[in-house]
Amino acid sequence: MKMVRYEKGDLGNLDMLLGRAEALSKKVREAEKIVDYVKKEGVQAVAELTERFDGVRICELEVGEEEIEEAYKKCSKKDLEAIRVAKRRIERFQKLQKDGIRDTTLATGEGLSELKWLPIRRVGVYAPAGNAPLVSSVLMGVVPAKVAGAQEVVLCTPPQKDGLANPFILVAAREAGADRVLKIGGAQAIAAMGYGLECLEPVQLIVGPGNAYVTAAKQILAARGVVKIDMPAGPSEVVVIADENANERVVASSMLAQAEHGEDSRSICITTSEEFAERLSARLGKFSDRMIVVLVSSMEEALEISNEYAPEHLEIFSEDWREILKGVVNAGAVFINTGTVYGDYGITGCNHILPTGGSAKSYSGLSIMTFMRGIFIQKLEDKARKKFARIAARLARIEGLEEHAKAAEIGGKYGDV
Repeated sequence: MKMVRYEKGDLGNLDMLLGRAEALSKKVREAEKIVDYVKKEGVQAVAELTERFDGVRICELEVGEEEIEEAYKKCSKKDLEAIRVAKRRIERFQKLQKDGIRDTTLATGEGLSELKWLPIRRVGVYAPAGNAPLVSSVLMGVVPAKVAGAQEVVLCTPPQKDGLANPFILVAAREAGADRVLKIGGAQAIAAMGYGLECLEPVQLIVGPGNAYVTAAKQILAARGVVKIDMPAGPSEVVVIADENANERVVASSMLAQAEHGEDSRSICITTSEEFAERLSARLGKFSDRMIVVLVSSMEEALEISNEYAPEHLEIFSEDWREILKGVVNAGAVFINTGTVYGDYGITGCNHILPTGGSAKSYSGLSIMTFMRGIFIQKLEDKARKKFARIAARLARIEGLEEHAKAAEIGGKYGDV
């Protein structure tokens, strides 16, 4: 564990000071080869890559009803209850978001301008199952897609060594409403969903966390214009802003929970209290290489660091949380005197698929809007077209687009078709 005292000049060098992981550039080239191979060879490529990376030969990519029934037998009543409670709480908040979406219409004597919202029709969700079967990520990806109104939701998850999908992943997928589950992992799963296979139509949106190769593959497909993705994603991270009255056991447990995700994870506590920092440090023996405690002279400095770092998760443990919250401008999600774990498992109803690596400065976490798309509808009445034809034509000629100018003038002259 590292303890540092913040100095004003450190702000421009936060990633190095706080140990944020490197960008994906080293993984992109390898992921691109996988993506192109799947695009060219389809199922054959997926089968070969699955055998190479997962160590298992898969005869049937799609999970059948019998395998799902067997998965339910391996899931205890308490396990099923936990999945269903989390699903209901996530679904409740997603429905509230959906109810808040409104088409925007401007109707005047001149015509109609409208922004109409529609769900994305086909959605792909990726659910890791390597180091840990992320049942919660299944719920976080599938539930809002179904609430939004997606016609088909496809889930991809890597197979186990026995050739079966993780049973808890399957149960969560069925409970959340996934239409199909395919046993494909890694960058090949992203390519399969994006480009399609002989047995799978391409999706229009891919969401869900994954390793560096999954993330790189998502960004490759997005850059090519193949699919929309949720956001850039990387190693898990949490920043905790704590004052002298914070409970060091609670803060330590939350930091340890996020550090548990992997060696690239970062758990950072920023505090104004040296005494609290010492108490906290005594409880951070595990994952010490992923832990940093930063001492600052004021909460203003704490916010300065947090906003520049733009963490995936920001926790505030302070009686003055309302004042601190006013100063927060960059974070994927904020937790008030509450550990991130309650968001991780859907108890708050918010989504845990969040921007990392500083991308919270410009990206939002997964919400119902991720699964929606807007269409502009426009109509001008005859008088309005005649009135504004010369304005449109003048702007077209400023741009040097003569055919655009003529189209405006002709539309204004001849009116309704």
